[in-house]
Amino acid sequence: MDKLTPGQAAADFAAKHIGSWRFIIVFNLMIAVWIISNVVAGPHAIDAFPFILLNLMLSWLAGVQAPLIMISQNRQEEVQKATVESIAAIGRATYEVAEATRALLAEHTEILHGLSEQRRRSTDHV
Repeated sequence: MDKLTPGQAAADFAAKHIGSWRFIIVFNLMIAVWIISNVVAGPHAIDAFPFILLNLMLSWLAGVQAPLIMISQNRQEEVQKATVESIAAIGRATYEVAEATRALLAEHTEILHGLSEQRRRSTDHV
């Protein structure tokens, strides 16, 4: 394959990491730590209940994550298309080799039949 563009590399990274259990677990732990630390901080909290800043960040993440997932899916589709094209090229090459081999075997069979016929005729005359 050709060298990846930064966008393609980001899409591959997203496909590999964002859709993983590790991401989900770490993300939920970060949210839990955010909420607990802000509840414990009481009046000195950065984002006190009802966690408006957290809601803003989650809304932003949802807005960014959806297009990122779509880009990732498009990238995976490109990779699959290239793979299918490679497999098709291998299939065509294999077919051509098989056809050439079949033709060569047919030619050799014909030659062997001719030699066999000549031998039979020469032994009949003796």
